[in-house]
Amino acid sequence: ATIERPANIPVVISFTSVLYQTQGGIQDEISLPLGTVVNAIFKNQSWLYVQTPHGQEGYVDYSACLPLGILPQPTRGPCWENTDDVFPRPL
Repeated sequence: ATIERPANIPVVISFTSVLYQTQGGIQDEISLPLGTVVNAIFKNQSWLYVQTPHGQEGYVDYSACLPLGILPQPTRGPCWENTDDVFPRPL
């Protein structure tokens, strides 16, 4: 995909991120909170060029974006119960 032929894939910001806008040698940084839905236009190495619902455009870290409908893999942390617990942890 390119700016002329955009991918237009809706993605959600999975952790607080920064939208980097660069125009005319000036760079603005806009905070994007967790859960913001943006439209992915194209990918450039480890960056996605996106458009926010308010029409702002710029680059955001690719690792911060998940396609809508995709959930991140659960992380298994230490469990407070043991194997013979009466109420085992749900799967």
